[in-house]
Amino acid sequence: MTPASARIAHDRRATLSAIALAAFATALAAVVVALPGIEDARPTLGWTVRFALRPVCHQIPERSLTVADVPLPLCARCTGLLVGGVGGLVAGAALAAWRRRIGAGPFLAAVAPTVIDGALATVSWSPLGNVPRACLAVPAGLACGWFLAAAAGEVARRRGARRPMAAGAVSG
Repeated sequence: MTPASARIAHDRRATLSAIALAAFATALAAVVVALPGIEDARPTLGWTVRFALRPVCHQIPERSLTVADVPLPLCARCTGLLVGGVGGLVAGAALAAWRRRIGAGPFLAAVAPTVIDGALATVSWSPLGNVPRACLAVPAGLACGWFLAAAAGEVARRRGARRPMAAGAVSG
């Protein structure tokens, strides 16, 4: 395998890893958004999803977005992070050549509004409602998803570089 074809194979593997991660996150987001509509018909599914998400979100109904007056299984901030994360993963998978070119500055700028809102909520002063809180979290989710796609791609690239050559293969 020539160095150029090895690089292409590694880049393809990295992109496929990012796409798989984006597909999983998209499926999770679809379940989160659709859950209030199907929870009556499938209460066990509803309980299972809420229970599985409990370690990552407080799920306080008053702080959650609602669909048909039923709260989503994530609070508004976590829903915004999830939606933004899906967008970041999809963008990171689609724009593989740009994944490693964005530094910490844009990441910190995207995360800052969510951190400030979270800090204000911690000291019991949060003037924002659920929709603005979710909207503030979307850029942070985008940034996290973008960097997660880059990390998944880098892991796949490094794992592919360390794979031993197949028996009988001729080195280029």
